[in-house]
Amino acid sequence: MFFCLLCSTLLAKAAWADGDLSPGWTLDNDASNIRFQSVKKTTVVESSSFATFRGTITENRTAKVIVSLDSVDTKIDLRNVRMRFLFFEIFTFPEATITANVTSDMLDGLQERRRKTMSVPFTLEISGVKKTVMAEVVVTLLNDDLVSIASAAPLSISVADFELLDNLA
Repeated sequence: MFFCLLCSTLLAKAAWADGDLSPGWTLDNDASNIRFQSVKKTTVVESSSFATFRGTITENRTAKVIVSLDSVDTKIDLRNVRMRFLFFEIFTFPEATITANVTSDMLDGLQERRRKTMSVPFTLEISGVKKTVMAEVVVTLLNDDLVSIASAAPLSISVADFELLDNLA
């Protein structure tokens, strides 16, 4: 089994400060989403999402998104319960964390071009296991106080990489 993760986030701030994503930007939860598809039995695809997450850019220019795993929504109540308690083990690991360093070269020319596609390394932590993954993202400067960041394509994440194979049983 693997996950295909697809994120779309909107960062909001009072103004485009010094042409970069400096500390003070926060995730606009109402305009953002984190969706994933799980594949089981080779051909069965299930689409799901997370309802609760938050994010900021910290003082050291680290973008951080924290996902509440108990907010998983598979559209089936029994599957939600199984995902929360048996798969994600939320009593031990209640959150997943996505972190990425924001470098100035990532943002070069964004004010002029308004949209930019780039490869960004990020760290995903689930169940106490951290892995660095590369993502192709599209960054769009919508206006002086809104920046959209979205994965350009789904990211395949293996359950085995996060030591979750036993939880499938």
